Amino acid sequence: SKAFLKLQEQYVQLQDMYQELKAQKISELENLLEEQDGYVEELQTSVNALAQHWREEAEHQMELTKKAGAQETLSRLQALEEENLSLKKTIVEHEVAAVQLRIQLAEQRQQLAAASARADGAVAAEQLLREVLQLQQQQQQQQQREQQKEQQQQEQQQQQQQ
Repeated sequence: SKAFLKLQEQYVQLQDMYQELKAQKISELENLLEEQDGYVEELQTSVNALAQHWREEAEHQMELTKKAGAQETLSRLQALEEENLSLKKTIVEHEVAAVQLRIQLAEQRQQLAAASARADGAVAAEQLLREVLQLQQQQQQQQQREQQKEQQQQEQQQQQQQ
């Protein structure tokens, strides 16, 4: 009887330790996601600023070209447009990487929830699965939008070259 009570007390302590560890790990994962979101936002802001700068520079060079009619300026404009397109592609890559990080985090949360589900039930695992599916859908939508943007940029560039 004493051994059973002691075993029961140890089980309660072990369960408390598990709950604390689980809460700590979830908190760490959430902090990591916040850090990654901040990093991605900084990258997006930086890349957008660079893209805007080069877009303005390309427009400026186009105006100078129209005024001067110089072949060298036309070549410079084309190079700036190509660089602008490259920067936009970089933006897309960073956004895709951010979505992939979110998916990885959601998968880690799902794994944690799966372990937790054995003790807490299957409700949390279903919610995380929905989050993963939503993030994957968002990633696909983002990739489609970016492909459309890139295609539009290429069409505009072709029109300008003509």
